[in-house]
Amino acid sequence: MSWRYIHSQEWSNVAAVDVTDVFTTDFKTYRIMAQDDDGFGLGYIKFIDSNGSVITDDDYKYSSKTLSPTGTSGNANNTGNNYGIKVIERPTSTTKGSLLNMWVYNPTDPNGVTTCTFESTVNASSTAHRARIGVGLLPMRNVVTGFRIDTVTGGNTTGKLKLYGLAYKDLSWVMV
Repeated sequence: MSWRYIHSQEWSNVAAVDVTDVFTTDFKTYRIMAQDDDGFGLGYIKFIDSNGSVITDDDYKYSSKTLSPTGTSGNANNTGNNYGIKVIERPTSTTKGSLLNMWVYNPTDPNGVTTCTFESTVNASSTAHRARIGVGLLPMRNVVTGFRIDTVTGGNTTGKLKLYGLAYKDLSWVMV
């Protein structure tokens, strides 16, 4: 197995970032690494279907755990919404930026569901840092070819991302 570079993108002063036509049948697993530089937070992930439309149905589901340096933590569970999978929480107006590592599984399988796991951090004041880890899914039977990143607050963001696909040489070990 090896990770293959697929795509990189930078943005400046936008409320949403669309990354289209990057998920193909060449890979079953993808890794998204994204960075927000100005503090509005990357927020939510929505998927884009094979027609190029952002999927806004209320079927997005996620569950995550957030931890702060003060020891407080919280669970976030959502079993149906149309704003996407919440991958980062913007804790305060003093947020200085955020990082996201996300793995997306089987996005192009028309008979399966698109699932993901993620971890993220938010750099804020000394008591407002946040770390989040979670899982999400879109149970609709859509072929997903891309994704959108929305900010938490609806404000504008500046950042960058890289996308990789995991190439398997031999899939005989995969359970079917």
